Amino acid sequence: MDYVYGSEERWPAPESTRIGGHIFDYTTSAPASSGVRARRGYIADFVDDLANRKHRPEVLSIAAGHLRETEISAGIKRQKFGRFVALDADKTSLNEIHRCYGHYGVEAVHSRFRDLISNELSIGRFDCVYTTGLFDYLEKSTGQRLVRTMFELLNPGGVLIVANFMQGIRDVGYMEAFMDWDLVYRSRTEMMELTIELPTPEIHDIRVLAEDYQNIVFMEVTKKEVAHVN
Repeated sequence: MDYVYGSEERWPAPESTRIGGHIFDYTTSAPASSGVRARRGYIADFVDDLANRKHRPEVLSIAAGHLRETEISAGIKRQKFGRFVALDADKTSLNEIHRCYGHYGVEAVHSRFRDLISNELSIGRFDCVYTTGLFDYLEKSTGQRLVRTMFELLNPGGVLIVANFMQGIRDVGYMEAFMDWDLVYRSRTEMMELTIELPTPEIHDIRVLAEDYQNIVFMEVTKKEVAHVN
């Protein structure tokens, strides 16, 4: 994934043959890769806006990977968050997060997302809970349970964000045939279906939108400021 972000960061390309260089240029400039870069920008812009609107908000990233949105987030680098937690099951990714971003106050937590679903991990409450690439690998029922868990982790007025590759993208054939990259693609309607287990009285708003390249779809669910009382 760092190779996809590399063109924006001016990171050097890997050594390769001439043909390998052409393949690298194609895969990193294809619409799907442009969508991944736009996804990173979307999250960075959202958390920065949150930090400007709310005093020291708390944020949780699930399946954080290398948390490269930090590279373009002024809010994280200026340590404007009360907590910024990066959760991942891969210790190598967490070590990279700690090495690169620990000095900004980012907390690297080793855990599976399933530990959240089963309430085996107590991690607190947040003003934003997001995940970018995880749902590309989750079936519908698991995705619904995770969305419910993400919603439960929100403070009143908090927002959960789920990103997913869209159905019908141009690069799907290449991704599956040559990269062995099989994903779960979702339409806007299927993104809405992920909210089926949420308590309707506690929902303030649901938004579904796509980035400019129409490869990644985002779903934002905002929790009501005041919890519903029966």
